[in-house]
Amino acid sequence: MEKLVKKDKHIEYEIIRTNKKKEYYLASVDDNIVYFTVPEYADDKTIKTVLSQRFYDLYYKIHPEERYTIHYKGKAYIAECLKRSRDEVIVEDEKITIKAMKVTSLYYRNVLYRFFAKTIEEELGKLMDGAKADFEEIEIPKIIIKPIKGYLGYNYIDHIKISPVIAKFDIKYLKVLLYHEICHSIVRGHKKEFWDLLESKLPGAVALNKELNSIKYNDYL
Repeated sequence: MEKLVKKDKHIEYEIIRTNKKKEYYLASVDDNIVYFTVPEYADDKTIKTVLSQRFYDLYYKIHPEERYTIHYKGKAYIAECLKRSRDEVIVEDEKITIKAMKVTSLYYRNVLYRFFAKTIEEELGKLMDGAKADFEEIEIPKIIIKPIKGYLGYNYIDHIKISPVIAKFDIKYLKVLLYHEICHSIVRGHKKEFWDLLESKLPGAVALNKELNSIKYNDYL
């Protein structure tokens, strides 16, 4: 028995080697142990890599109830997905209802992300006047709200992308993310000059940035 530890979540798994299959797949789940079937020739390094890539699939096999929890603005909601004639997301006290025309998990996710994007667009509208005043020495690049694999935000020099996923976090982190990416229009990379600039434009931003980095792959995504 081995133990896979990733981002403070623990999964116990047992490797089953077989010469009948040439692919990696989950054989079964029993007593919170994931049985992972692999080819006979698979070495430990390759197995670790595959397990790391499929961490969330494995975790949800053990904790399926988390599939129905959605974070929004820093709060966890129980999610309900319904088929309806039009797409809509309703946020209540403890529940998020996703109404979608197609009954597939991918379609439900896209409906939710469009809702997140609308939320972020509205919040950015409130922040942009202040940002323009704080960065009057440059022209702020165009802001595009679009998913980015592996990032919450990215500065592409001629435009900035903000992921709608940021709507899952406390909204205070959106301003930090926005100023972070704008600062990259002045200083590329994360050297001391960059962090000094960010802190001068938004006092306390460096500490909040560290908070954001510490939670973004754990409880929200």
